[in-house]
Amino acid sequence: MRGDWNVAPIATSADSVDTAYSIASELSRIFAIVYPQQAPRPLRAVAAMG
Repeated sequence: MRGDWNVAPIATSADSVDTAYSIASELSRIFAIVYPQQAPRPLRAVAAMG
C-alpha cells in the first residue's frame, strides 16, 4: 500500500477488502488441511468451498 487513499479511496478500499478476503480464505484453507480436527466449522466450510 502506497498511502494513496485520497487519490482513489474507493478502488483502494475495494482492493484491500478483496486482498484481505483472499488471504483469509487461503489461510483458513491451509489451516483446515493442516489441522482438520481442530479447525472450527466455519473454516472447514470455507476450505470446502475453496
